[in-house]
Amino acid sequence: MAAVAMSPMRTTLPYDSLPEDLVTMMLAFLDVDSLMRTRKTDRHHRMLLGVAYLQLRLSLVVSSLTLALGHTLDIPLPQLPLPLALSAVSATTMVIRGLARRLWMLEKGGRWARWKAILEMVFFMRGRKVVVLGDESFGVFSRREAFLRAPEAVRQWKMLSRETCVYHATSDSTRPLMSGDGIMRFYTDPYRQPTVRATASPMFPCGFDRTDPTSEIDGRTYVTYSNLIAFNLMLCIMRLRPAVYRHQWTTTATESAAFQRATTMMREGFESTDTLLPGVHQISYNMKRVMLTNGIEDGFMAFVQMMQWTSMIGRSIQVDVLTSEGAPYAVTRGRLDRVMGDVLGDEVWVKGKKYRERRFWEEVG
Repeated sequence: MAAVAMSPMRTTLPYDSLPEDLVTMMLAFLDVDSLMRTRKTDRHHRMLLGVAYLQLRLSLVVSSLTLALGHTLDIPLPQLPLPLALSAVSATTMVIRGLARRLWMLEKGGRWARWKAILEMVFFMRGRKVVVLGDESFGVFSRREAFLRAPEAVRQWKMLSRETCVYHATSDSTRPLMSGDGIMRFYTDPYRQPTVRATASPMFPCGFDRTDPTSEIDGRTYVTYSNLIAFNLMLCIMRLRPAVYRHQWTTTATESAAFQRATTMMREGFESTDTLLPGVHQISYNMKRVMLTNGIEDGFMAFVQMMQWTSMIGRSIQVDVLTSEGAPYAVTRGRLDRVMGDVLGDEVWVKGKKYRERRFWEEVG
């Protein structure tokens, strides 16, 4: 006897009759655009998508983001009540718009983790103050199309830097990290606009990342836009007050074990390179940076900047170690040896020139 296929009975419930707790669970799977469309069209569950729900949704996004960035970022949530001059309806509408805008820009922003080490530098440059994203930061793009058209790293840094000011030693004043499309430099005229490449550079032909493109400024090419920002912040840090302790070691002894170790580290991947500079000796530079600190929990900032160049007199390597750790710099020294090895670490720390930045570098010891 042939088996008879039995169709399971299916019951369809009107969406309007779904319980609120089930609808709330479903909302978690919607992006912010879908949430706002649902709020506009679903009158039965409109109250579920009010200020309280959007604040909760945004707080979860912010918590995840701040954890990924090492707690160097603060994003206050728009709150009720607004000024009493506004009616309750307009106040609610403005808060909901602010919450939705933040949700949309953070969720569409891309991979934010690339800024962790850079925000740690900014944290110490600002006297241990976190970066705060307020209304100006989320208003830096007037249209969604402009936001989506910009590469991820560019739009992220515009938001992160919009309301963030640091001390600029050359002008002896506090300045924002960006002015328009110009990034802060250490020169007297502090803002220069980088060129963000649409295609790979001949200097970095492999691994071009459209979300964080190769970028150029002042004749120097950086493998990514975020790398350009990092190097420029380091140059500003070198001129910071209060004091930053610095070791500088330079060698042309190409046969030495220290030189060979430094060359190996450089070969692992340059992060910045100059074009050939016209004039003296046609010098070409390559640079690399290595962070020595693991986050703001260390309580100080330390990094290594390595530079290699070739000129008419041969090949040279310079290693700079900068730290805001207090004497005797034990943690910095230990991390330096671990990253660079005992031979190169000893060479840099023991034989390198020692400086402490005041207004300009002054050699000490």
